Amino acid sequence: MRAFWHPVCMSIELTDTPRFLKILGEKLVAFRDGSGRIGVLHAHCVHRGASLKYGAMQERGIKCCYHGMVFDVDGTCIACAKQGACA
Repeated sequence: MRAFWHPVCMSIELTDTPRFLKILGEKLVAFRDGSGRIGVLHAHCVHRGASLKYGAMQERGIKCCYHGMVFDVDGTCIACAKQGACA
């Protein structure tokens, strides 16, 4: 089923807080960053497993509330607590 698109929410529902979704048994977070781009990521940060549903929207991506790692809408780590750790 991963090879197909699934409607999970309307883009108008994505405000300044992330939206938690559970689709096909997977926990996800949908969000709109400060520049208006939409992203859907795994609901937990890859660093320590903190929930991204409490993340802070950034101009580019979402910031984990626990260690401050910033993930772009495609899931790429673009800023880490330790400089150069995610490059």
